[in-house]
Amino acid sequence: MRHAMTIIPPVGWPGLRRVFWYGAGLILTVAALVAIGSIVKGDFSETDGKIIGTLGSLFLAGSTALAALALVERGVLRVAARAIVAISPLCLGIVLAAIWSGAGDGTFGKLVGTSFLVLAGGLVLATNRLLVREARLLRLFAVTAAVLAVASLVTVGVIWSGDSPPDAAVKAAAAFWILTALGYFLTPIAARFTGAQPERPARVIAAVDGVELVAGRSFATGDTVVSAARGRLVVETPAGREELAEGEVLTLRESVRGSS
Repeated sequence: MRHAMTIIPPVGWPGLRRVFWYGAGLILTVAALVAIGSIVKGDFSETDGKIIGTLGSLFLAGSTALAALALVERGVLRVAARAIVAISPLCLGIVLAAIWSGAGDGTFGKLVGTSFLVLAGGLVLATNRLLVREARLLRLFAVTAAVLAVASLVTVGVIWSGDSPPDAAVKAAAAFWILTALGYFLTPIAARFTGAQPERPARVIAAVDGVELVAGRSFATGDTVVSAARGRLVVETPAGREELAEGEVLTLRESVRGSS
């Protein structure tokens, strides 16, 4: 008889993350080259501004979408995260159209401002939730998300109210954004302040034919240890170290004994 227990590697998109970071590096490099070129020429042209604006918009939209995909991967705020992923390309398209067409007035200009707001708000919401690693921080996140929602709604009202928005609305939007920033930055501070949870004792997750699969933070010399690195499983044994390729899994199974 043969028993098998499969260990699924951490869920993720290491390839997607790699592409994002390569793209981010490329964006920063091109932006720096454009800026240097402007300095050498002694003139910052309109085209240079459009290029830098395009690169910045790509970085913002990419960061927002990737953070939202990470939420989907975790299985939290899935509806909101999928909505952010779906709407980010549309918002990016509107912003890029405004940058290269120069049309930023009237209704289209208000739509551009709203698109920027959606991307920025989505990024704040997604990254703030990603900072929450413990249940005791969920209340702080909920308050921050509620304040962010109010700040976004008030800002949308300011954007669409015309050239002379009410002074009270502008002040209210500024105040709510300050409170949003406060809640956002308090999240990692609160995580540090409350301290780490007590270390859980080593525990047996599964056993096959006398071989135990043990979870914990400390192990004896000579043990075979499986850990995660860069989104992949790494197996360390006295004989060496083996990193599993993307898509590979580990299986703990009973040895198949030949008949004597």
